[in-house]
Amino acid sequence: MTSALPSEGKSTVALSLATSMASLEKVLLIDADFRRPSLARRFDLEEESLGLTDYLNGTADLVSCIHKNESLGLYLLPAGNHKGNPQELLSSKSFRDLVNAVGEKFDRVIIDTPSINSVIDPVLIGAATDGTLMVVKANSTQINQFKFAVGRLKEHNIEMLGAVLNQDESKTQDAYQFSGTYA
Repeated sequence: MTSALPSEGKSTVALSLATSMASLEKVLLIDADFRRPSLARRFDLEEESLGLTDYLNGTADLVSCIHKNESLGLYLLPAGNHKGNPQELLSSKSFRDLVNAVGEKFDRVIIDTPSINSVIDPVLIGAATDGTLMVVKANSTQINQFKFAVGRLKEHNIEMLGAVLNQDESKTQDAYQFSGTYA
């Protein structure tokens, strides 16, 4: 899960999607936004909770880093204690191995990342996954910013699974109408 720019609602969309899926499947939500982690707080975990960076740095085992929210039926791998270079950690064999391992243990794995136009992290993460969902903030994200973000995905052969229009506050029915053709 990424977006073109910061503050477009990636973490909120990732959490909402994961929560919805967790009612039917075993879901793991990973906070891979090391610069602005937010998911531990939303799970009422301490900021210093063990998480992804602890596992990737080899200071904790995976079982200790994954936390379950019983009321949501959702598992979380928070960002962890931020030690190390994000690009180094996310481009490591350990990260790719982790993605493969949790992919076998969970029905769905959703990874919350920083914005793709700001840092290279979403490209590194996307390369280890099946694809990326792009969050677009209504009436905010400029078309050239969106095109640049999509171009970065294409440039690195990362499949774009779709886009989520977020924070659309249109109140009229016209907001849900469109015209055009399918090609």
